Amino acid sequence: MNIPDIIIGQVESEKTTLLQEQWVYTFKISKKATTVDVKTFFESVYDMKVKSVNRVKVRPKAHSRRKTLLRRKSYDKCYVTFEDNASLDLLSFKISKNK
Repeated sequence: MNIPDIIIGQVESEKTTLLQEQWVYTFKISKKATTVDVKTFFESVYDMKVKSVNRVKVRPKAHSRRKTLLRRKSYDKCYVTFEDNASLDLLSFKISKNK
């Protein structure tokens, strides 16, 4: 799989900010990407040792707008834990797509 097609973006929530103190970062990934793809992405592009990658499928949530019932799209996310307490600068973390 091509490197720019693996990671879509980062996930920002209260839980992810608490996990960053433990050197666990959360990213939204492509549905076709595997945990091995994510690990090789960070080890090749950022030269960081990855301790573990946990992949989670987020199910669609239903919400209503006026009288119609809508569903949010499902997506995959992964929790990446780095070795040696390495920190990733998320402000400079940008994904460039050629689309």
